[in-house]
Amino acid sequence: MRIILTAHQFLPHYSSGTEVLTYETAKDLIKRGHNVSIFTGMPTNEKISDHERFGRYIYEGIPVECFYFNREPMGVQTNPLEMEYNNQMVGHYFKSYIDREKPDVVHFFHLAHLSASPIDACVQMGVPTVYTPTDFWFMCPLYELRFPENKMCPGPDAYGLNCLRHYVYNTQSPRFSSIFQRIPGFFLRPLISLIGKTGGVDSKYSPMISAVSKRQLVMQKKINLIDKILIPTKVMYSNLVRNGLDKEKVIRIPFGINLEYIKMNQRGENNSKEICLGYIGTLSEHKGAHVLIKAVRLLSSRAIRVKIYGKVSELSVYYKKLKQLSEGDTRIEFCGTFPNSKIGEIFSDLDALVVPSLWHENSPLVIYSAQYAKCPVVASNMAGMAEIVNHGVNGLLFESGNEIDLAEKIDLLLSNRKLLKQMSDNAPTPLSIQEYVDEIVDVYNSLLKRQVNL
Repeated sequence: MRIILTAHQFLPHYSSGTEVLTYETAKDLIKRGHNVSIFTGMPTNEKISDHERFGRYIYEGIPVECFYFNREPMGVQTNPLEMEYNNQMVGHYFKSYIDREKPDVVHFFHLAHLSASPIDACVQMGVPTVYTPTDFWFMCPLYELRFPENKMCPGPDAYGLNCLRHYVYNTQSPRFSSIFQRIPGFFLRPLISLIGKTGGVDSKYSPMISAVSKRQLVMQKKINLIDKILIPTKVMYSNLVRNGLDKEKVIRIPFGINLEYIKMNQRGENNSKEICLGYIGTLSEHKGAHVLIKAVRLLSSRAIRVKIYGKVSELSVYYKKLKQLSEGDTRIEFCGTFPNSKIGEIFSDLDALVVPSLWHENSPLVIYSAQYAKCPVVASNMAGMAEIVNHGVNGLLFESGNEIDLAEKIDLLLSNRKLLKQMSDNAPTPLSIQEYVDEIVDVYNSLLKRQVNL
C-alpha cells in the first residue's frame, strides 16, 4: 500500500508521544513493504511568504512533507482562529500532494497546525481515511479540555463561549480577562450569535469571535467525514461521542510501543535507602512537573533523587518557575531530552515514574513504556491514566494537582519497598508496535476492500 501519515509536528525537531507513535508506525509499515510518507506541521516564528510555506526533508529514510505554520495571514485568509481549523492553503496543497503520492489510505495521527482541511481533500479525491486521536484537539483548540482554573472542560458549549473565555484568559490583560470572565453567559451568547450570523458589531474582534463560535459545528462535520476512528481510551471515546462523533465509526485500539528499546535494558533491584523518581515529558504547565517538585520539597529530609527529563528552554516562563521551585535542592536534576531508543536505559535507573498531569491525558506512551520496564507508575487520578494504572496493584494514583497527596504516595514507596516490588511484578505488558500495526493494517485493508466493492 501507499500510505500517508499526518502529525502536527515531527522528528527530529519534536519528539513527544504523538511524534514517536507516528514514527514507529511508519517504520514498521515500511518494514512490511508499504510505501509511507509523512505530512506534518513545522511551527515557525519567522515572517514567511506563501510560496515558502511548504518544504520537504528525509528523516531516517522516511520522506516528510512539511507546512511552515505561524499565525500570519496566508493565501486569501487573514483570520488565524479560523485558519487553526480550516486552512484553505493547506487543503489546496494537500490535494496536490495526494495527486502526486496517490495514497491508498491517509491516516491522521494529528491535524493541529495543519487544520482539518486535509480531510476535505481526501473526501474530494476519494481516498479512505483513518484517524487516531492522541489528544482532544478535535473538540478543543487548546488540546487539553481544561479550564484555566484547572477544572476539566466537557467540550465547547453553545457558541463556544467557554472556548472564548479561555482565549481571553490566555491572550488579554489580567484586568480585562477578569472582567470578561464575570460577564454572564445569558448576555454574551446572543451577542456571539449575532456576530456569527451577521458580522455583528463593528469591531476588530468580531471575526475572531465568529471563528471561535463556528469551530464546534465545523469540527463535528469534519470528524464524521473520516472513515474510521481508532480510539485508545474510554475517556477519548466518551468525549468525542459527547461532542458529536458517530460511534459507528469507532474501533478500539490501544497504542503500541517499540518494546525492543526496553528489552535491551533490565531494571535491577534497589537495595539502598534512597529511591529515584523520574518525570518524562514536555515541560509545560498542564503536564504538572511543578506538582512533583513541590511534593518532593515537602519531603525535604527523605532520601529521594528526582530526574526530570524534558526539553529545556531558558526562555520558557514555566521552566524558570520549575528552576525556582527546585532551587537549593540538589536531589532534583533537570536532565534534558533523550532519543526514544534510550528509554530502556532511562528506566533502568528509576524506582518509579511520576506522571503528575493536570489534564486527562490520552494513555501516555511513557506509562506503557514504564509498565513494560516493570517500573511502577505514580499518576494523577485522571481518566485516561486511571484506565491503565491500577491503584495499589501496578502503581499508585493521587489527586490531580495535590502535592500533599503525591508526597504521601512517595513516602509510602520509601517506607514500603515490598509494595514497590509487588507493583513492579504486577506491571501489565502493553501492545507492541508490531501488534499495533497488525491492527491498523487490518483496518486499512477493510477500507480498501469496501472501496473495491463500491
